[in-house]
Amino acid sequence: MSNFLLKFLLLFNPLYRRMGVNPVQLRTLLHTKLLIDKRRPRAISNRKKEGTSAPISPIWQSILYVFMGGLYALTLTVFKMPLSGHFVYFTMLMVTLVLLLISDFTTVLIDVRDNYIVLPRPVNDQTVSLARILHIVIYILNIVLALGLAGLVYTFVADGPIAGCMFVLEIFCATILSVLFVNLIYLVVLKLTTPRQFKDFIAYFQVIFSVLIFACYYLLPRLIDMSLLAKADLSNYRVIWFLPATWIAALHEILVNPLFKSSFLWPAAVLAVVSPLLSLWLIVKVFAPGFNQKLSGISSSEAHRPEQAPNSTFSARLAAIFTSGKTENAAFRMAWTLSSRLREFKVQTYPSFAYVIVYFVYFFLTVGNKGLSLREKFEHLGESKSYIILIYLTGFVLTNVCLNMVRSEKYKSAWVYFVAPVAFPGQIISGTYKAVVLKFFSSFFLFISIVSMYVWGPLVINDLLFGYFNVLIFNLIANLFTSNQLPFSFPTAAAKSSKRWFVSLIMLFLQFAIGGLHYFLCRWEMVIWGLALLSAFAFFFMIRRYGRQQWSEISVYEGD
Repeated sequence: MSNFLLKFLLLFNPLYRRMGVNPVQLRTLLHTKLLIDKRRPRAISNRKKEGTSAPISPIWQSILYVFMGGLYALTLTVFKMPLSGHFVYFTMLMVTLVLLLISDFTTVLIDVRDNYIVLPRPVNDQTVSLARILHIVIYILNIVLALGLAGLVYTFVADGPIAGCMFVLEIFCATILSVLFVNLIYLVVLKLTTPRQFKDFIAYFQVIFSVLIFACYYLLPRLIDMSLLAKADLSNYRVIWFLPATWIAALHEILVNPLFKSSFLWPAAVLAVVSPLLSLWLIVKVFAPGFNQKLSGISSSEAHRPEQAPNSTFSARLAAIFTSGKTENAAFRMAWTLSSRLREFKVQTYPSFAYVIVYFVYFFLTVGNKGLSLREKFEHLGESKSYIILIYLTGFVLTNVCLNMVRSEKYKSAWVYFVAPVAFPGQIISGTYKAVVLKFFSSFFLFISIVSMYVWGPLVINDLLFGYFNVLIFNLIANLFTSNQLPFSFPTAAAKSSKRWFVSLIMLFLQFAIGGLHYFLCRWEMVIWGLALLSAFAFFFMIRRYGRQQWSEISVYEGD
């Protein structure tokens, strides 16, 4: 699709030539940018193929967007009122487009490294600027055409060709308004933050986006009664008339349902036509110059301002308490600091915390107490033993963090491990593991413990301690068999060893098996206290063995 759009846009070369653009250079720049896009992992499917660095094909990416658009198009058939159906459809379409633009394409917009290659060449500013604009246009059109295909086909078939042509206009309006909103977000964030904080904002936005998609997929079908929603007349809620999706839906309503009477319908339809034109003017005349200036600021700021080291007092105190030896202490503080700095690590790790909550709520809504309303299920929650499931679900967080701690885009910096006078590299691994346990797992488990004691009472303390050490033990067993890799020493693809995943899954399965045994034993309080004490001793014995690994046991990346 990108190549087709490129050929279509290059049909206007005579117009570009009058603007002072070199068509040959423009085609080369666009072709190169699109080729890089194909090789760049996307935020919505940021997983690479096993054993290779190639991302998922753009064709499959487009198929995924078409599938998502098909799910959105179902709303057009569910609602009895066309206004309500189109309002929900374009709300989902615009939200998805905004999220994708921010989470997926921002890394391209703020990456000005290509200027170091292009600007020294005999390429004029008009060609460079137009190449950037057309690159954005092609990217947006790829998404919009895929997301809107199912809705367009349905509208042509169900409402006729005139309504189908109107639907194309509606998609165009939704796209322009979404781009305006993204520009507003960029400028507001850049106004209130530093360039580095802006990149951190994008990283956190990617985390929120992945969690939102995951939660909607699992929870929305269980929380919404579609039979009641289909009969809803959203036009009775005046607040929706202030939303752009309502303006766009009003255009369709005027055409397919002319008997519909509402004092807000015609003004909303006028806003749907006027607001994209006003948005285009604002983007070109007001927002674009300021945005380009801010992008230049990001480049110069990162080139001349060194990164500030975070306050390490707290981590140093913890390292002094929980580590033994200078090597383990240094590894602890290094892992603590790097896990706060590396955006890639945060994007891959932070969603797992929310996934645990989503999994628990999903289990709570689907298993047990069938026939009860949502309110009645919450009222009976304190009478169940669901907290045990929540305890052992935290193992997903620890497993994910440990797997991500050996991966990094800057893995070549791991040479420092091999030139340092370290007799037992296991101390580096154990120091890193202790930092992971304290910074990520223990803090999250403390939150889970507070919630559990609030809902189920203080009597669950022994269950929390027993489950805490059980999760640590099974994760440590998996690491002893597979995690003989130094922290951040492997590239992203190479570190995804099938053996690591297989052993981790086996340990998770055994962990939940112990969780089942824990469920049946929790009625005997003293038994759980005794088992918790035994688990604590077993963990401290194993962590000492974990730190005694020698160089002959360490796995080293030899790819390049």
